[in-house]
This record gives sequence, structure tokens and C-alpha cells, in this order.
Amino acid sequence: MPKVVINACYGGFSLNDDVLKRLKRMGVKTDSMGRGLSRHDPRLVQAVEEGLRARMNKEYFYEDFRTSSLEVVEIDSSRYIIREYDGFEEVVTPDKIPWIEVK
Repeated sequence: MPKVVINACYGGFSLNDDVLKRLKRMGVKTDSMGRGLSRHDPRLVQAVEEGLRARMNKEYFYEDFRTSSLEVVEIDSSRYIIREYDGFEEVVTPDKIPWIEVK
């Protein structure tokens, strides 16, 4: 199943210093907005997952004051859009859209 990185709080998507360092070690050049990377890029997903595991294992204490809280979500489709409201994002796949059918 594909994985997608989203921002799970109000404020807006941005990559924290920890994720940027992890991406740099992988040879990925990007800025704090993740320009040049798709949200489903396996390198981005890996960097965020590693950061979340490190936080849960208390390998470090990190407070992100950039108003973002990254989350990795699995989707059951190869197509998706990211719906955003005041920075809070959700992944929407075709099966979650209430289509109106013209008869």
C-alpha cells in the first residue's frame, strides 16, 4: 500500500530540521516546504517514519515550533489528493469522494 506524508495539525506543512537532516543523509536536496518531493516519495516517507520512531523511542526530545505535525498515512489507492483546511491536511482517495452521477 502506498504511503503519503501529511500535516496533521492546523498551521501548514513544513519539514522539521530532523527530517531535513535525514533527507540530506540520503542525498535529497529540498527546503523546509519539501519542494521537489512528492508527498508519496519513499525517501520522504522513510525520513518521517524514522523521525517518528525516534521520538516514540525517546531517542531525543524535539519540539517543533513551526506549526506542523507530520504523519504518514497508508492509502489503498494509487491515486489521491490532499485536502487542506487552515494547514490541517487529509488524504482523499477516489473511493472516498461522494460522486454525483448525472442520469
